This record gives sequence, C-alpha cells and structure tokens, in this order.
Amino acid sequence: MRSNKVRVLAIEDNPADLRLLKEYLSEASSTDFEVVGVGTLKEGLLLIPTGEFAVALLDLDLPDHRGLGGIEKIIVTPNAPPVIVLTGLDNQEMGLQALSRSAQDYLVKGKINSDVLVRCIRYAIERDRSEKAVRQMNADLEQRVAEQTAEIRAANERLEQRVAARTAELQAVNKDLRASRLAALNLIEDTLEAQKELEQANVRLRESEQRLERAQEIAHLGSWEFDLENNRLTWSDEVYHIFGLRPQEFEATYEAFLESVHPDDRAMVDAIYLNSVREGKDGYEIDHRIVRRPNGEIRIVHEKCEHFRNQTGQTIRSVGMVHDITERKQAEEALRKALDELELRVQERTEELASVNRELMREIVERREVEKQLRIQTTAMESAANGILITDPKGIIQWTNPALTQITGYDTSELLGRTTQIFNSGKHDSDYYRQLWNTIISGQVWRGETTNRRKDGNLYVEDQTIAPVRDENDQITHFIAIKQDITERKLAEMELDKRNVELQALSVAEREQHQLSEALVKAALVLNKSMKLDEVLHLILEQIKEVIPYQLANILMLDGDFFYDASHEGDQRWTKALEGMKNRFLLEDFRLLAQMCQSGQPLLIPDMQKEPSWVSANGLEWCRSYLSAPLLAEDKTIGFLNLFAEQPGFFTTQMQDRLVAFASHAAVAIQNAWFFEQVRASNDRLQSLSHRLVEVQENERLYIARELHDEAGQMLTSLMLDLRILETQAYHPEVILKKIAEMEVSLNAVSENLHNVAMALRPASLDHLGLVPALRQYVEAVGEKYGLKTSFRSGKFHDRLPADMETELYRVVQEALTNVVRHAHASRVDVILTIRDNKLIVIVEDDGGGFNPQKIQESGHLGLFGMRERADMIGGKLLIESAPGKGTTLIVEVNYVDSIINSG
Repeated sequence: MRSNKVRVLAIEDNPADLRLLKEYLSEASSTDFEVVGVGTLKEGLLLIPTGEFAVALLDLDLPDHRGLGGIEKIIVTPNAPPVIVLTGLDNQEMGLQALSRSAQDYLVKGKINSDVLVRCIRYAIERDRSEKAVRQMNADLEQRVAEQTAEIRAANERLEQRVAARTAELQAVNKDLRASRLAALNLIEDTLEAQKELEQANVRLRESEQRLERAQEIAHLGSWEFDLENNRLTWSDEVYHIFGLRPQEFEATYEAFLESVHPDDRAMVDAIYLNSVREGKDGYEIDHRIVRRPNGEIRIVHEKCEHFRNQTGQTIRSVGMVHDITERKQAEEALRKALDELELRVQERTEELASVNRELMREIVERREVEKQLRIQTTAMESAANGILITDPKGIIQWTNPALTQITGYDTSELLGRTTQIFNSGKHDSDYYRQLWNTIISGQVWRGETTNRRKDGNLYVEDQTIAPVRDENDQITHFIAIKQDITERKLAEMELDKRNVELQALSVAEREQHQLSEALVKAALVLNKSMKLDEVLHLILEQIKEVIPYQLANILMLDGDFFYDASHEGDQRWTKALEGMKNRFLLEDFRLLAQMCQSGQPLLIPDMQKEPSWVSANGLEWCRSYLSAPLLAEDKTIGFLNLFAEQPGFFTTQMQDRLVAFASHAAVAIQNAWFFEQVRASNDRLQSLSHRLVEVQENERLYIARELHDEAGQMLTSLMLDLRILETQAYHPEVILKKIAEMEVSLNAVSENLHNVAMALRPASLDHLGLVPALRQYVEAVGEKYGLKTSFRSGKFHDRLPADMETELYRVVQEALTNVVRHAHASRVDVILTIRDNKLIVIVEDDGGGFNPQKIQESGHLGLFGMRERADMIGGKLLIESAPGKGTTLIVEVNYVDSIINSG
C-alpha cells in the first residue's frame, strides 16, 4: 500500500535526464512520487508559490540561468520547498558552495540510482520539517525569555516602590524636627543629600538592569535529534560548545550524552526522558546541571524535547533544544544579593544622615552666599545659545544648560552623573581623545571639532571649547565645555567637496571612455579583415596592446573539459615552456579559471604570489600581476583572454573594464571565424557524402550483379542444360520425373536467392506490413546471422506511419546495426520503438566497446552523418550517448500527431 503522493518539481531542460529521473522515482516502493518537469528556472519560480511541491530538483545549467544563484531565487520564494542540486558537474568545491547556500544535497548525474535519489529526497523533506520545528522552539524560547524579563522588571519596580516608601518615611521623620529654625535647615540639607543619594542609587539600578538585559540577549541555544531506532544522536555545533566537547571526541549515543550530565542529576534526566517515551507523551521540559569537558565546569541548562511517532504510535525520533541558562541563574542570584545589599545600605545611610546634619549647619551660611552668585552665573549660562556642560576632573557631568539638551536630545537628568563618553560616536580613535585630555589636564584650553552621537543615534558635528577650572591651590577641580552644533555647515561643505570630486571624476571618465570607444571601433574594423581563425587570434593580441599594456598575452580556448593555448604574444619564456609540454590542460585543475567559466565574470589578481588559489604553469613563474576576461558567445564561455605582467599591482580595475569591453568584440570575431570554418567544413562533408553516395550505389550494383551472376545466372544456365537433357530423354519417363524434381529444387533456390536480394534492397514487409514488422524481422535476421542476442519491443499502432518516415527510420536502424556488427564488438543489442509525449522514439542500445562521440563527429564519420541527415529529413533529431568501454545508445526522436497512435 503506497502512502500519499509526493509531488516533486524537476527544473531540468534535458528530456533524456528528465525521463531517467521519472523512471528512478517510479521504482520507489514505499512512496508514490509525482514528477512535474519544467525546462527553465522562470517556469519553476511561477509554480513554487502554489505550495504543492515537497522538494525541488535543480539543474545548474538551464537556458535562462546558470550556476548556484538559482538556489537563492528558489528559497526566497513563498512556500519554497527544500532544494536538491542535480547536475552533471562532479565538483566537490561546487557541492560545498551549494550546501552553504542552503541546498539540502548535491547529486551528480550518472553517479546516482533510484535508491540514492529517493533517500536524498526523503532526507531533504525530513530535514526541512526538523528545521521548521527548531525554529518554532526558538520562537517559544524567545517568548519565555521575554516573559522572564518582564518579571524581573516588575521586581525592579517593586524595589523602587520600597525605596520611595522608605524615602517618605525619612521625610516624615525630618518633618517632626521642624520645631526650630536649626532643625528646619538641617531637614533641607538632609533632604537634598538624600535625594542625591537616591539618584545615585537609581543610576546604579539602571546600570544593573542594563547588564541584566545584556546577559539575557546572549542566549546560548543549541539543537539535537535522537534516532531511537538506530540509537544515533545528532548535536548542533552550539550543543558541542555548551558541553565543552568536539565532534571527534564524542560518541553520538544516548548513553554518551548521559555521561555529560551531572552525576546528581543523571538519574532524574534519564527517568524523565524514558517515562515521556514510555507513557507516549508529546515532549517534556527540564532544567539540570552538566559537567563541561575537559575543565569539569558545572553549567545549568534548560532542555525542551518533542517526540515523533510512526504509524503504529511508537516513538521513533526525538528533537529538542539545549539552552545554557547558567549566566541567567547567576544574574538572578546576583540581583537578589544586590537588592539585599541596597536595602542594608539605605538603612545605614539613613543613620549617617542624622549624624552629618550638625556638620552641615556650619556650611549653610557660606553656601547661601555662594548659591546667590551661582544663581546669577547659572541664569546667564542657561540662557546661552551654545551648549554648556560642567564636569569634574574625571569627566563626570555635574551640570548642563537647556541649549545642550536641544543639541544632544538628552534630558539633564539623563546626563548628570554620567561621563562625556555618553556622546562618543566611535568616529575618533583613542589618540584623538588622549591628545584632548593631555591638553586640558595640563591646564590649557582645547578647541576643535568633534563628531558625537545624539540620544536618537544620529551623528552631529560640534565646535567645542574645553577650559579647566582651578581652585585656590591651583588644582583643577572642574572642566567647562562650550559646544556649538555645526552639522549643517559641515554637511554643506562636504556636499560641495563631493560635487567637485564627482565633476572631476566624470570629466576624466568621459575622456577615457571616448578614447576606449575609438580604440574598440578601430579594433572591430581590424578584426573583421580576416575570417581565418589563426589570423583573427593574432590580430586580437595586437589590438589589445593598443588599449592595455602587457608583458605577455594569450588566448585560451575551451575544448570540453580541457583548454589549450590558441595564440600568445609577448615574453618568450612562455613560448619556450609551451614547446616542451603538451598544450592541453584540464580545466578543473585550475580553480580560478573554472570559477570564471561558471560565473562569466572577469578576474583581477594584483599579486599572484599572495593568491592561495592561483595555480602556476611552467614558464609563468615570473608573473606577478594577472588580468583575465572570459570570451562569451551566447552567454556561454568559449575561452579566456589573459594578460600577464612581472610587476605586482600592474593592472587596474579600469584596465579590467577595458579588457571586458574588448573581449566582447574578440568573442564575436572568433565566433565568426568559427562559423566560416564550420561552413567550409560542412561543404567538405557534403562533397564527401556525395562521393560516398556514388560509392554506395556502385557497391549496391556490384552486389546485385554478383548475386545475379554467381547464383541466379549459374542456376539458370544449369536449368537450361537440364531442359536439353529432358529433350533427349523424352521416351524415358522415370528419368524425366527424377530430373524434374532436381529442377524444382534449383528453381526454389533461384527464387529464394532473388528474394534475398530484393529484401536487401528494400524488404517487401516494409511496404506491405509497415515499420514494426519490418524492423522485427530485420533485427531477428541480424541476430541469427551474426550470433548476437537481440530483442525488439514496440508500442501498439492502429495505423500506418507516413511512408517517408517508415523508410528513413528503417534505414537509420539498418545503419546503426551495421555499425554495431562492424565496430562495436557487442554481445547484445536492443531496439525499442515507442511513443512518449507525442513523440515517436527509436532507441538502439548495445553493450559493446563504445567510443568518444566528440572525436567521431570531428572525424566526419559518414555513417553518423548519414543517419543525422535522415533524421533531419523527417523533422527529427538524433542523439548519441556513448563512452569508451560503456556501450552505445542511439536515440531518434520525431514529432508526431498522437491522434493516430495508440500507445496503450
């Protein structure tokens, strides 16, 4: 019994690979897969938001997109399923990059089977569900942290209420002492001092609250998964960090996990987990201690677990999270102690206030006079347009005027008791502030412009003057800073400077662009002078020197998985080295070139000796600076245009832009030369084919003549002689009957021989019965004649195919089997005629020695060329899949109206 259908989106433009993919998934025994195939990434992105697909299989080489960028486009799409990369590129580095971009897996075509593909899809779907579950647990954890933070804040508010109540009690006691004028004065001073002490306590409380909030933000959270069926435990990196372990030191089992639990908590943790599994609970939450390795540190963690069951209700997998709450527990304990200490200090301070009241009495008269002068000065400072603040020698703010509040956005209560670092923007280094403090501490006045930060986080520039204040002993007691906001003026000056720089850069860029355009026009005219590839390559290197100076330049052309030096100009050390080695290099051995081939982007290396990914070749050891641009034809890399220099940093980004522009013209010139060569080669092939056709006709005529002369001619001559013998034996009936029997045998042999000749030229079954019987008869005859194991399978047709289509398909199969007999050294050959997606498909597959299709095509093999021509004549296409030692598969696909075909 199969489970619910799993829909798979296959973004694959190769029909053969898509058919193979569907066959693999159709072999799955436990899951019913439905594969929806699209040929472009754009079509896939239109289907994904429907949310109907459990997984997406992505090819990296699509008509509208190439490379790993398609992964990001899929995963940001709403309702995006997990992505599995399915490509023909067997590149470990590319696979790691795909996984780092959130791909679930990286599969290589030709190295997978049905089991591997089905297993990868199931794992991808399961991992996606697990990640969603972990994200939900993280959200729950954040909610719990927010709730606990609210509880701590409520406790702080209750503490402030207790302090306020205690302050009210102190005020009530002081009120009773107003019996005399002295008591009243003491009460005023005592109240002022108490308020100051209360403000300092509030500051300390705010600092404690900020530290606590910071501790809550740094949440150490990890996830784990336990497979009960295989006793396999999987931890995230953060869990290893919490337990003080490294993956290679930990045996991932449940028993090994219990070894890290504190001995006193081990039985409790084990019992809670086992009971939750045994009792069929959905999960559990627990706080317990662990012992970190290797230092033996004891930590406190919070664990939350969720169980998953199979169809029978048995728990088979557990997923959970581990949160290190040691710091939070410690912070809660420290806060409790701080509250107790604060309560004790308030009581002690209350007792001290009563004792210092008498001492303050003597200072009150003097303070009144000083306060009178201060009020006058303060009024003047508060009315000033510039911001003013006064600090003690350590930079702690003691007084500010309203203008400073308008500039910084801070209220006076928020600044008093804080240092001037509250305005620090991070725009100035430590030397800047060191020079400022050295100046004012030495008793001098400091003036300058400083970039500071307002309360809302915005930066502003102020013109600042800081002056020291000395006492009667010539000791610095305070600093007075006068500040003026000059942000708008500075912005206007910066904007003016920016516009001037932009105008200058624009002027230089226009002049250089004009020079480059003239050089490119000249280069294009020169490159179009010749259609010979060697001459075009030589002209390209000459014209580059007009645009970009270099010490060595070469053009590398791609040939499958390899590349070669097609032309070079400059330093002779590379020329001499190339003469002593094979001019053919594997692309994957040169990582930077392989990456440039995939991305289609240029490459600039200022110093190759400092580039770890650079792979040098013999004759290039002297090179230090490197510039390269890919040669792109129809968005496909066909080669590279390389420049080398001995001086580090020789090439610039401006030169890189010039080389990219020149490379586009060069690629067009190379492609035009290629097209010219291909047209000329096609003409040569057509001429060879014409000679071949004449040769085939003559061979057929020779075959017919030989068969008629050697077999039929001799037998007819023998029959003529027998007839003359019969004339002489007219009176001997027994001799005549015997001779007539012999003549009948000879006549049957002649008839069969003529039938075989006719069948070789064109089988009668093809005209009278159709393609299927003719092919079945021919395949069986080849097997019997040459000792091959053959098989023929076909769909069911209720009508004849067009005559020209039957003839051409029969000749293609005939030529293919002839090649198998002559060249393949095969023991078995299968011929399949079937209907798929309104296409008539003929497949000829053997288990012979195979060959390199690219080399056969380059050699102009007439048999292959003839089969391809026959397929083109009926509007079809011919595909060949082969490799040395792996047999050969020939496929012919022809579009056909399915209304006359019953594929039943």
